[in-house]
Amino acid sequence: MARPRPRTPSSARGVKRLPRSKFAHPGVRAYPVNTVKRFHAALAYSARKTTSGNPGQIIRAGLRQKNGAVRAAARRAQARRRKR
Repeated sequence: MARPRPRTPSSARGVKRLPRSKFAHPGVRAYPVNTVKRFHAALAYSARKTTSGNPGQIIRAGLRQKNGAVRAAARRAQARRRKR
C-alpha cells in the first residue's frame, strides 16, 4: 500500500504550476482560488478600494472550481452578498 504524500504548504512554485482555470483573472493569472484560504484572501483583496478586482468575479471563479470546499465557500459568499 502506498503511503500518502505529505501535504506541503502553498508556495510560489505551486502557484506557477496552477492552470489558468484556477485563477479568478486567468488572463493575468491574478487571484488564485484553488483553496478555501486563497479564495477568501482573493475576495478580501478584491473588495478593497485600491485594487481593480471585482468581488462578483471572484465568487464566480470560486463556483467554477471542482474543489467542493471552494465551491461551498463561494456559495456562502454569494448568499451573504445577496442579503445586502
